[in-house]
Amino acid sequence: MKTVVFLVMIVIFMSGCATTNYLVQLPVQSEFVIAAPYESVRLAVMESIADLGLPIEPVDKEGEALTTQVVTVPWEELVRIAEVPVIPDAIWYEGRYALEIFLSAIDEESTRIKITIDIDGYEGNVTKKWYICFSRGVLEREIVGLIESKLK
Repeated sequence: MKTVVFLVMIVIFMSGCATTNYLVQLPVQSEFVIAAPYESVRLAVMESIADLGLPIEPVDKEGEALTTQVVTVPWEELVRIAEVPVIPDAIWYEGRYALEIFLSAIDEESTRIKITIDIDGYEGNVTKKWYICFSRGVLEREIVGLIESKLK
C-alpha cells in the first residue's frame, strides 16, 4: 500500500501545475460602414495605410482587398493592440502583424469596410516561440478613424 501511495505522489509531483495556455478571442468590431462613395473610401484607405507607414503587398489587379506586408512591432505595441497568451514567467519580446482590408459598396453613398488582422507575438523567456494573438480592436478603430478624418 505504501508503494502505491508513493507512486501516486511521484506522478502528482512530476505532473506539477502544468496548465494549457488558452486564449479566448473576445468579440471585436471588424466591420464598419462609412457614409461615402466606394472610390472615395478606397483612396482614403490607401492614404491612411501610407500615413501609418504600412507597406502594401503588390497586387496583380485592382480589387476590393488590400493587404499589407508583415510589420514588426516592439512588445509595448504588441500588448497594446493584442491579447497575448498567459504563460507564467513569459517575457514578450516583439510582435508582428499584417492587415487585410476588404471594401464593398453598399450603395452609391456608403461603403462597407472589413479589417482582418493576423497578429503573432514572440515569447522569448520560457518557450522561445511565436504565438497567435487576438486583436483588441485598437488598430481597427484607429484605422477607421483615420479613414473617416480623410473623408471630411
